[in-house]
Amino acid sequence: MAFGMLRSGSFFYFVPEIRQPTMKKAVFVMVLCVTVLSANAQFRAVNRLSFETNMGFSLVHGDVAPSAINVGMQLGTAFAFLRSMSLCGAVNYATLSSTGDKYGRSFSGSVVGFQVDYEINIPQLLTDYPQTFPVSPYIRFGAGYDIAQINSLNFAGIGAPIYPESPTAIMAQSYKSLTIPTTIGAFFRLNSYADINLKINYVYVDSDMVDGHQPVIIGNQYNDSYSMILVGVRMKSWDRRKPHITGR
Repeated sequence: MAFGMLRSGSFFYFVPEIRQPTMKKAVFVMVLCVTVLSANAQFRAVNRLSFETNMGFSLVHGDVAPSAINVGMQLGTAFAFLRSMSLCGAVNYATLSSTGDKYGRSFSGSVVGFQVDYEINIPQLLTDYPQTFPVSPYIRFGAGYDIAQINSLNFAGIGAPIYPESPTAIMAQSYKSLTIPTTIGAFFRLNSYADINLKINYVYVDSDMVDGHQPVIIGNQYNDSYSMILVGVRMKSWDRRKPHITGR
């Protein structure tokens, strides 16, 4: 800031002059304040941490079909860094088996998996007032790691070279692989502290040994996958001093 001199009659007055750099600083401060307030609005009324317990059915999609209906379980947690977006982690356990295909082949086993997902809550993404929605659909996608164990295996008398390993050798090992999980689900609001969680968790596995069958044939170019249809409860934590938003 500088001062200019103004004459009025016999008197001189010093008048402050506002230079352009000072104006730029004022505009920058105003923009910074607006940005902070906008960010605060995004973080307002967010349930930072939630925990969920789910149980349901599992199906395997592999070389041996049709799949039997088995048991799937999942324990998970989520941290919301925005109202509509969360980082989730989960531990999965599923039993998998087939009822036997047209060749008489079958298997039974289990898989333990770990997955990290990025969640998008659709109502909170589209509106500032998701509390008007009793149901909050969401989608998740991410990456994970699975360990599969085969408990029983039947090749129906098919041996080498189509099946180079024996059932005994396959059952003596565990099979580790990377996974790509995708989840579609919805939260049904019970109250400010809990939701019913219904979802389908589809897991693509970077391996063909989830079902223990890896025949050396031309048509066997696909890896295995499995899905879990789960229902459970999500417990939410949030700042009671701030307004609650459904689904978070």
